[in-house]
Amino acid sequence: TGVTCRVVVPEGPAPAVGDPRRFRQVMLNLLLNARDAMPEGGNIDVGVTREAGSALIVVRDHGAGLDPAADKHAFEPFWTTKEKGGGLGLALSRGIVEEMGGTLDLQGHPQGPGAEALLVLPLAKD
Repeated sequence: TGVTCRVVVPEGPAPAVGDPRRFRQVMLNLLLNARDAMPEGGNIDVGVTREAGSALIVVRDHGAGLDPAADKHAFEPFWTTKEKGGGLGLALSRGIVEEMGGTLDLQGHPQGPGAEALLVLPLAKD
């Protein structure tokens, strides 16, 4: 099944503070989780905006959404809803983001099915 990733950066680059290699690790984890949430295929939307001195990155899938247990436990080490995987991806990703001075949260998609990861990082100073 096919998954399409659409990236929207309406304001141009938003250079954030942090280690690019570790940021790639976080983004890969979020994209793989979004893909896994749509076993029949679908769209992953990635948006980047600037908000109050921060870069806001949203990774949105159009899968089944978050069940109540996932909403509570998604960032706990070794907790997973997947048949394969160790349940460390989101926990490690949140730790990386927090080390870079940011936040990482999940929420149900506000306008329909699916879920979104909300990643906020401080913008680099000019």
